[in-house]
Amino acid sequence: MEKTTNISINLIVKNEEKRIADAIKSVKDIANEIIVIDTGSTDNTPQICTRLGCEVYYHSWKDNFSEMRNYALDYSSSEWILVIDADEIARFTYDDLPLDQMSNLSIGGINLQIINHIDEKDDSIISKHRYTRLFRNHKSIRFTGRIHEQIRESIEENYDIYDSDLVIEHFGYRTIDKEKLERNTRLLEKDLESEADDWKYYHLAETHFSAGDKEKSLQIFEKIVNSTELTDLQLDRVRTRLGQIYLGNDKYDEAESVLSFISKDKDTEGLRQYVLAAVKLSTGFVDEALILYNSPDIELSDLVDKSHLSVALQGAKQYKSLLEKK
Repeated sequence: MEKTTNISINLIVKNEEKRIADAIKSVKDIANEIIVIDTGSTDNTPQICTRLGCEVYYHSWKDNFSEMRNYALDYSSSEWILVIDADEIARFTYDDLPLDQMSNLSIGGINLQIINHIDEKDDSIISKHRYTRLFRNHKSIRFTGRIHEQIRESIEENYDIYDSDLVIEHFGYRTIDKEKLERNTRLLEKDLESEADDWKYYHLAETHFSAGDKEKSLQIFEKIVNSTELTDLQLDRVRTRLGQIYLGNDKYDEAESVLSFISKDKDTEGLRQYVLAAVKLSTGFVDEALILYNSPDIELSDLVDKSHLSVALQGAKQYKSLLEKK
């Protein structure tokens, strides 16, 4: 298909020589130009980007993702901008773009589905969320936030946003990067000092949870469990995280209480039932645990490791067999 819409690709990079080429190659078909902001690479990242036809600009890192993102916007000259990270791959071509919606002057942003691979050994274990990664190049559209930067609000001041079926796969969560977790914690805490809200607390709690600091994440999750600022899905995730932490602390009553909801999100609902099954098994309710472990909701959840589920199910069956022999 002949290109009727020009698109600039924006990337922020630092020391990404192992994976940057895959990210760039995944968007070459879409791009009229690829703008790369390098924040201090000491490896071959800039050379790889240049060799693949990117425009590389150098800006010192100042603990602010939005500032770097907005530099990339300033260098972009196309009608639309697609933001992608070095640890991501776009799973669509130019022909897949919703060009009719992009030609509609009332639409300023396109939501994409981001599929996060969260297990190093099993690519089937994923989480998903929607994010506005494709948007008009307009001076009023700018990123805000030191970390987990947002652009949706600035788009919605003048435009509508369209939900598309376009997919970007994200592989950065497959391994725990201690340096990035420490950086994210520092930036979130800075943001909270300047302006506190439950959305930032939610991401800080998730960062602590990922880093293995369950005590700090517990304190924050308990603080926001009844928040009116978070979405229904975020509240479901908060309750499920609390259930996981309470289970790990042998606080079974608290775990069962906080897990007494039903999520409309299939992945979260499956994980909720999986955690609740472990609570039931730990408190001797083996039959209830087995019913949950055999639930199709757990099988359908992309957040549940199916190999772990198989082990848990076998353990529950063995436990029941032992009880029946007594």
